[in-house]
Amino acid sequence: MRNNRLKWFRMDKIESFAIFLISLGLALIAHHCVFFGRIADLKDIMHHEFFEAILLTAGITILFSIHYEKRKRCGNNEHSD
Repeated sequence: MRNNRLKWFRMDKIESFAIFLISLGLALIAHHCVFFGRIADLKDIMHHEFFEAILLTAGITILFSIHYEKRKRCGNNEHSD
């Protein structure tokens, strides 16, 4: 029972981390819009846009994997009865 509680706690921490990554990516987009007046700039692709893409992709991928694991776990619990 204790391991199950720790697993759920860990999932919450990972989910929070994913939301943090997405927030950082959105903050970079907002920063780029405020200071440079546009969302994307091709000559600046290796700075703002690169990190925006990495942070958003990592956060969304983690959230999707958490959602998939939760659905898989719930599906397995229904068939165990």
